Amino acid sequence: KSLLTMGCRNCIDVLIIVLQSYFLWSCIAIERHYCHQPLSADSTGILKTTYEYAIENNRLFASRPDYMVMATCISAYGLGTLYALVLLAFTFKWNWIRMIAILLVGAK
Repeated sequence: KSLLTMGCRNCIDVLIIVLQSYFLWSCIAIERHYCHQPLSADSTGILKTTYEYAIENNRLFASRPDYMVMATCISAYGLGTLYALVLLAFTFKWNWIRMIAILLVGAK
């Protein structure tokens, strides 16, 4: 049987769960820290990697203008909550929110 006849809806659910998990991890591990203080060369782990990437490839992110910090805080806390809700909806198959969740994921 092919994936289509076996129920590709489950494949899409798994993909959405994986992506939402990654987005939520990013909100918690990176954006939340950036929201409260600058990343620096003294940062450790993924924060140091993010700092090094920003210095080389994204000077705007590294320079932390007020609107970038605000947008990152909205992403970390506002969208992070949304990612958690979508993750729960697809994990526990809450069909009542499925279409709204797909539209929100598509808007991302």
